Amino acid sequence: MTMRRTLLAAAGAVAFALAAAPAIADVDLVAAWEAAQRQDPALAAARAEQDAGQARTRQARALSLPTVTVSGSVGYGKATQNMSGAQFNAPAFGSFDGVDFRTEVNDGTTTGWKISAEQPLYNQERRASARQLEIQADRGNVAFRAARQDLMLRTARAYFDVLQAEDALEEVRRQQAATARALEVTQASYDEGKLPITDRNEAQARYDGIVARESAARDAVELARAAFFELTGIADAPLRRIPATSPLAAFDAGKVDPWLAKAAAQNPAIALSSLGRDIAAQEVRKWDAQAAPTVSLVAQAGGDRISGNSGFGGTAIASSNSGVVGLQVAIPLYTGGMRGARGDEAIALAEKARLEVEAARKAASLQTRGAWLGATGGLTRVAAHERAVASARTRLDATEIGHEVGARTTLDLLDAQADLFRALRELSLAKYHVVLDRLALARAAGELNDDALRAANANLVRE
Repeated sequence: MTMRRTLLAAAGAVAFALAAAPAIADVDLVAAWEAAQRQDPALAAARAEQDAGQARTRQARALSLPTVTVSGSVGYGKATQNMSGAQFNAPAFGSFDGVDFRTEVNDGTTTGWKISAEQPLYNQERRASARQLEIQADRGNVAFRAARQDLMLRTARAYFDVLQAEDALEEVRRQQAATARALEVTQASYDEGKLPITDRNEAQARYDGIVARESAARDAVELARAAFFELTGIADAPLRRIPATSPLAAFDAGKVDPWLAKAAAQNPAIALSSLGRDIAAQEVRKWDAQAAPTVSLVAQAGGDRISGNSGFGGTAIASSNSGVVGLQVAIPLYTGGMRGARGDEAIALAEKARLEVEAARKAASLQTRGAWLGATGGLTRVAAHERAVASARTRLDATEIGHEVGARTTLDLLDAQADLFRALRELSLAKYHVVLDRLALARAAGELNDDALRAANANLVRE
């Protein structure tokens, strides 16, 4: 009992020192998530993709609207025109057949203008392209929602990774403190001739091993903290924890089948792969439409003018204007084999996209089932770890009494203490896994949102 009182006194001194120190704002899961949203590049990239999708919606609408082009030109040149077999008719001159005409303009200034408009009436390729753009816009929205849920789960995992690493370091430090005290006691007893050297050597060996473990555990904390900082920008702030003595917040997972149905209908990975399959299908239609005729309503007006020196003396001006409105029909005949080759490529890629949907469905089903088992069966494991902690405490009490009367060795006492420290860490670890599995289950079903995160955050308290 002497060793336990020493440890409790040391813990009390540390607690008093912390209470006297200036308070540092602690961080919970919601605060970490809010920080991650502000700086995660993957989420920012998904947001940019969503903005691009809005532009694709306008592109799809534009493919069914008319296009209007205006052009003009100015230049320098000459023009010569010959005509034979014409008919000339003028008042007071009569009518003459077989008349030849010739005009010539040299060193002339040329100007021209043209306005053309085209309204597609029947164009299967444009229709497939428009539908493809609309699906790509939908995919941008789904990708943003998926990235948001992914970031939420990544933040939670990084958060609990820090807690796990700190728990492991705390376990080692507790063992180190207890072993240091035991080494001090055994060394004094050995010096007084009350204990054999074997007890002292065993305590020294145990202490040396724990020192090595403490260094590795400290490195693990640094690495987990670095990953958490990269994700959230939060460094060194204390994190709220799940108390070892408090039960987890209630969560009714129900049966697994409804969750599997939700995953099939709402899982972001399935939704993204399904939209990718639809985009690939429209690509096939686009290349099939390359062989189909197109019909457009066209209107065009234009004019050309040249003014310069006449080849027959003086100044000459030649001008012409034209306008037309009608239907234009285009029938592709031969593309050098490009249409067929691109069509075959599109068909193969569409089959690849279809198989990717099936793979995503299977992966989502397995993830959902695993998360459901963790969220439901994990509570049973938590209860088992709670019983293990109680048993370890009882064993430590008995070992301490046995050590005081000489029925237990120092090594037995250190083993009992180590078992209790390990049982406490494993209890916390089991609780972390249950909370993470609850979030993973919501993510698999496409339902991970702020409410789900706040429900998980309710398990955390300020220490």
